[in-house]
Amino acid sequence: MLDSLFVILGASIWATDTLFRHPLVSQLSASSIVLIEHLIAATVSGVVLLTLAIRKIVQGQPVSSLLRWCIPSGTPLLGIAVIGILGSALATVLFTTSFQFINPTVTILLQKFQPLVVILLSTVFLKERLPRFFWLFTCAALISAFFLSFPSGLPWHDIQEALADDSMKGIILALSAAIFWAISTVIGRAVLSPEDPQRNISTLVLSFWRFFFGLIAMGLIYFKSIQVRMDLAFVTFQSPVTLPLFYMAIVPGLLGVSLYYRGLSKVQASVATLLELSFPLCALLMNSIILKMPLQNIQLIAATGLLSSILALSLLSKRSSPNSNH
Repeated sequence: MLDSLFVILGASIWATDTLFRHPLVSQLSASSIVLIEHLIAATVSGVVLLTLAIRKIVQGQPVSSLLRWCIPSGTPLLGIAVIGILGSALATVLFTTSFQFINPTVTILLQKFQPLVVILLSTVFLKERLPRFFWLFTCAALISAFFLSFPSGLPWHDIQEALADDSMKGIILALSAAIFWAISTVIGRAVLSPEDPQRNISTLVLSFWRFFFGLIAMGLIYFKSIQVRMDLAFVTFQSPVTLPLFYMAIVPGLLGVSLYYRGLSKVQASVATLLELSFPLCALLMNSIILKMPLQNIQLIAATGLLSSILALSLLSKRSSPNSNH
C-alpha cells in the first residue's frame, strides 16, 4: 500500500504543474518550456547524485562500485535513454503542440487511452498478472475519470471538429504522446525491477539519466529552432517567467518523477498507470480551491468513484505483489 501511495503522491504533485504551464504557453514555445525544465532538473539531480557519490568515496567505498551505481550499463541505460527521449522530452512537446490543432477537450480525451496501452504492453512484455477484479475497478476508474473531465459529456461538435482533415495532425500528436508515455511507464518498470537483483537502479539515478537524455533530445531542437533560442534569451531577464519554470522543473518535475519511480519499482505498471489518474483528480480539486471553480454534482460523484477505485487497486496490488512481475 505504501508503494502505491508513492505513485499517487507523485502523480498528485504533477497536478500542480497545470497552475503554471498554461500561462507560460502564451509566452514561450512548448519546446522552450520543456528544454528549460530538463536543463534545471538534470542539473539539480546531477548535483545531488555527485554529492552522494563524493560522500560515499569519503566513507571509503571503491570508485569502481560507485561508477556501476551511477552509470547503468547495457540494456538498462538504453531503456532509460528511450524514457528520456520519448517519454520525458518528445511526448511532452507533442502533447502541448497538439493544442494548436485540435480542441483541448479532445486532447484530454485521447490521453485516456494511455492506461489501456500500458496494460496491453505490460501484460505482453512484462508478463504481469493482473489482480483479481482488476478490470472491474479499471472500468470504474476510467469512467469516473471521463466524467470528472467531461461532466456534461463530450460535445458532438468537438468530435466533428476533431475529425476534420485539418485536425488529424493534432489527433496524431496527442495519440503519439499517450503511446510514448505508456511505453516509458513499461520500460521504467522493467528497469527498476530487473530479473537480476544485482542490477537494481535507484530512483535518483533513473531520474537523473531520464532528464539528461531528455535534455540531449531537446538540445537538438534548440539548434534547429530560432524561436527556442529567442525564448531562452527572454527567460534570462524575466523573473516572472523564470520562477515558475524552476518550480515546474523541481517540484512536479524532479520530485514528482522521483516519488513516482519509487512506487513504480514495487507496483505493477498496469496498476501504476491507473493510480496516475489521481493527477486529474488533484488538478480538479486545485481548480476548485485556488481558482474558485465550483464542482458539479456529477464531478463529485465521479471523484468519489475514482478515489474508491484507486484505493481498491492499491489494495489489490499489494495482495498480488509477490507474483507481480516476470
